[in-house]
Amino acid sequence: MLKRNVTLVLLFLFVPCFLMAQATKVKLKQHKVVGTEQLDSAPQFYNTTAKLAKNTAAVGTSIGLTTNYDSWTNCIVRDQIVCLGKTVLFANMVRPYGTSAASVRHIVFTQRDSVSGAFTHTDVFGGQAGWPDIDVESLGANVGTIGIVGHSPDQLALWDGSAFQTQQFSGTGTTDPSFQFGNAKIWLGNSGVVSRSLPAFYSSPDGTSFTNWDSIKAFSNIFSPYPGSVEIGISKSPDETQIVYYGAGAGAAANNVWYSHFLGYPLDSCDNIWTVATTNSGTNWTAKEIEIDGQKGMITAYPNFAPITRYMDQIDLAVTNTGVVHAVSSGFGYNLATDTTLWFPILYYNSANAKWITISNHAIDTIQALDTYSAGRHEGNSYPAVSVSADGKVVYAVWTGPQMTSGKLDTASDGANVYYWKDLYHAWSVNGGTTWTTPTLLSSDKTTSEEFAQAPQLLRYDAVQGKYIADIVYLAHLGSGASIQTAVDPAYNDPIMYDAFTIPDMPTGVNDGSQVARSFNLNQNYPNPFNPSTKIDYTLPEKSNVSLKIYDVLGKEVASLVNATQEAGNHSVNFNASKLASGLYIYTLKSGNNVMSKKMMLLK
Repeated sequence: MLKRNVTLVLLFLFVPCFLMAQATKVKLKQHKVVGTEQLDSAPQFYNTTAKLAKNTAAVGTSIGLTTNYDSWTNCIVRDQIVCLGKTVLFANMVRPYGTSAASVRHIVFTQRDSVSGAFTHTDVFGGQAGWPDIDVESLGANVGTIGIVGHSPDQLALWDGSAFQTQQFSGTGTTDPSFQFGNAKIWLGNSGVVSRSLPAFYSSPDGTSFTNWDSIKAFSNIFSPYPGSVEIGISKSPDETQIVYYGAGAGAAANNVWYSHFLGYPLDSCDNIWTVATTNSGTNWTAKEIEIDGQKGMITAYPNFAPITRYMDQIDLAVTNTGVVHAVSSGFGYNLATDTTLWFPILYYNSANAKWITISNHAIDTIQALDTYSAGRHEGNSYPAVSVSADGKVVYAVWTGPQMTSGKLDTASDGANVYYWKDLYHAWSVNGGTTWTTPTLLSSDKTTSEEFAQAPQLLRYDAVQGKYIADIVYLAHLGSGASIQTAVDPAYNDPIMYDAFTIPDMPTGVNDGSQVARSFNLNQNYPNPFNPSTKIDYTLPEKSNVSLKIYDVLGKEVASLVNATQEAGNHSVNFNASKLASGLYIYTLKSGNNVMSKKMMLLK
């Protein structure tokens, strides 16, 4: 009788979810895939386990600017914030500004005084401009020089202490400029000609004369194997010895998103992510393709997951003095075991081991409704930014994710469509990206959609605290809808916000690469549902006596996984339920006065 009741409960719980999942957008033709998937084999509409502690209000403070243009970045997450000592500098895309027309975008340079905290603003180009990229020269005779690029047309502006001196550096038809100071040179790039078939590369010794050079054009096959769009960004190491161009190449309209898997095109005809790096001021370059669209097994923990590198790849990159590349990207993609299950993780890449991993919350990554209610270019977790410390040990990532209450998406209607509200999430590593903290919410004001968060390539070090600080700029969008790039919408004059997050996990005398946990936490088992094995992760704030036990729905203990004294930090344990019947189980973690329980589902 009990077994029959449990079966009915399972049907009641999972059949509606499965049917609702099938009602979501199926973008690609199904076909049979050989093999079995051990991760999230059952499609989920809402994942009621995706719960995180929420702040009650937005973090940080307004910098004194608003904008009615709510898309700060495209494929490349360009640098819109950088530090000069303790002074924080911003390059903001604002519409409108001053007395200009409501449809005119401006690039506004903002300085935050390190003592008073006051913000001052300067219109950089005095007219239509967009997609800024800001940097500060840290070496040579021009140390302290501030530069900003923007397009319409592509221009470089150098700050002389009181005003900007501007110069156009490319011809008509180019767009999406990027730049960095590096070893007494200025490195620039953009998306090339009108068709964006190939990027263009520039260098300048003084910011007034520019050389359009082609020493890395030999690698054009990785920029775009077939004619298509290209966007590029540029990063530099703290000592400016490493310069890295990076971007996403897109295949032709007939050969890009997902055609490798579904139609059998070779992988070299698909979208990709690439880097081209130099260690000797451009004399020699090394090119590398670090991701290819639709590549199954790229994520070791997700053997049947393949990300889709689309035209909005949302890539950001930072590089260390030793040349280690840290990259993050939106990981929208498919579970190939079903061809209908979408996943939306944030992906992280470390060139030291040439591997990609996920750093976002898997329970949130797999919510299928993130596709149904996607807000403009936000498809699940999106627009990540990455920062590193000068010594390369601390890596920080921040991104936009869904706003949730009690495990469900917070949604709103604009009268025609339903969209989900957005929050900011972040995670960090203190061992060079080897292991990461559990992702947590940075800001979750219920009255805004926090989005487009960016942090500088280089983390700021606070000698007084002995900790690194991530200076963050983001948009507090007052609506939940799709982007309002093309229309002038007076209903939304969105505040631009600033926050400084002090990274707390800075262990001393630790040689094993482990991290110190911030708080007591029990993660959702993974995968879930599972058969027959699953993994349970948890964190302890201090050394303590720990127990981790499994109970059935009647409260009977069926397994004891941990009963020992354990050190503070991150811990994992595997649970094999091969001897148990299908059904709902509860696992409980106890540590000192702390107790936490979660549910898991065994499906055989």
